[in-house]
Amino acid sequence: MFQSAARDRATTTFGRACASPERDYPLKGEVSNRSLFLMNIKDAVKENITYSKDLLEAGIKGASTARREVLTAEATADLVAAATQESWQPATFGLLAGAICGALADDRRPLRGVVAGGLFGAALGFAGSFVWKTRPLTSAMARNAGKRINQVRDVHWLSKHPINYG
Repeated sequence: MFQSAARDRATTTFGRACASPERDYPLKGEVSNRSLFLMNIKDAVKENITYSKDLLEAGIKGASTARREVLTAEATADLVAAATQESWQPATFGLLAGAICGALADDRRPLRGVVAGGLFGAALGFAGSFVWKTRPLTSAMARNAGKRINQVRDVHWLSKHPINYG
């Protein structure tokens, strides 16, 4: 009794139980629960990929819009050029600090340590200073990207949870 009930639940014909509970496989026109489960997973993965793509596009569009707005404003038109010119001094300090640390860290070949440490320190100093000096641009980009992403999230939530006012 229990086995035939399990077979009836395992194989369905578009929502109805199979006529023959003795077989374990679905016939033509019948869909097993496993197939329905796999189709649901496939649809869910497609939907999540589409949603992720929409979120990514919204973030990129928001960031590029903010970048364009900030760089075309008169007050911040030369922000990147000024940040580049002003970041060389921290890069030289990073070069010196990296070279000293590299020389002290590598006992066998101090020249290799000096070159590697100097390059790493210079890159770190330049990048840190450049990021700090361009924070008005990056903060505007992050803020606008966040707004666009939240708009897409709201639309997605409303499509999943429709509000019925009537």
